[in-house]
Amino acid sequence: MVFKYYSTQRPIDIGTYPKLPNDPQVEMTFFSGRQPVESGTVLAWGVLAYNAPLSPKQIEDYELRPARDNPDIKERMSVQAQAVGAWERRNHIPEEKRLTRWDPDSKTYEPLDSVRMEELQRQFEIALEFPTVPSRDRKKPSPQRGER
Repeated sequence: MVFKYYSTQRPIDIGTYPKLPNDPQVEMTFFSGRQPVESGTVLAWGVLAYNAPLSPKQIEDYELRPARDNPDIKERMSVQAQAVGAWERRNHIPEEKRLTRWDPDSKTYEPLDSVRMEELQRQFEIALEFPTVPSRDRKKPSPQRGER
């Protein structure tokens, strides 16, 4: 298994990435400048690949961003997509505003490629806190406007 991390804040150089004592081998891919990755949702200076996942502290300390393809991230986003997809369907969210799509083969929701991890996480929290979006009844006058 390979765990990839993007260097989004600075070019990869000495001291800009963690070295794991039990896995000293780090595969690095350098970019000549910041380039779009993750379907264009993130700009990165390069990619670091490890045989084991980094700790949240290492990711934070070195200001790295885990790739969506990492097994742990992929699993988390899949779980979140099930809740968000059901929430979007239940609340009749228009197709162009959805963060997920229905896969008829696997009968599950999948996050769209253009969705950032943070967006899905935020929507997941909203879906848990507010299971349904109240619909506005347009026949009732607004309390601020009163009857006219």
